[in-house]
Amino acid sequence: MAFKISNLILQTGRKKNKGTTYKDEGNSNIDFQTNLVSSMAKINSKISENALTSNELSFFWKLDQLLINGLSAGGFGWRTIRNVESFLSSVTSPMNFSREKALDYQVAQRILPKLRGTNENFQSLLKLENNKLDGKIIDLLDENDELSSFEKSREVLLKKARELWVTGFVS
Repeated sequence: MAFKISNLILQTGRKKNKGTTYKDEGNSNIDFQTNLVSSMAKINSKISENALTSNELSFFWKLDQLLINGLSAGGFGWRTIRNVESFLSSVTSPMNFSREKALDYQVAQRILPKLRGTNENFQSLLKLENNKLDGKIIDLLDENDELSSFEKSREVLLKKARELWVTGFVS
């Protein structure tokens, strides 16, 4: 879509936006549009190159199903997955931040805050027994240890489990 719009702008040399007309002033507008199209193409190819793997998609699908079946608030939507995918595509090796760590942070920051409910809701999903985490969510993280160690996610889950044990609910 952006490419077609840019081609239209390149052909006409102007664009209307809320009643304002932008005119072509020499080649600067054409150069800007060419650079914009090029940049968007690079971004789109980077996202598709670094899209979620089938294992990652499977993990998110299983996690979503656990939350839908276990919590009245439900799971998470496709926008959340797109945001995770976008974030993971921006992680590069010079950043000294691995994909595994980025995946863990996205689970901890985007998905786990959605966990809300009472003790009854969390009976099979998350438990704290002898100061050790247990439950279906922990089992899923353990099953997918090739994706990440999920250290940050486990910290968040431990906090939630303690809150659940003390207050009887998680918000």
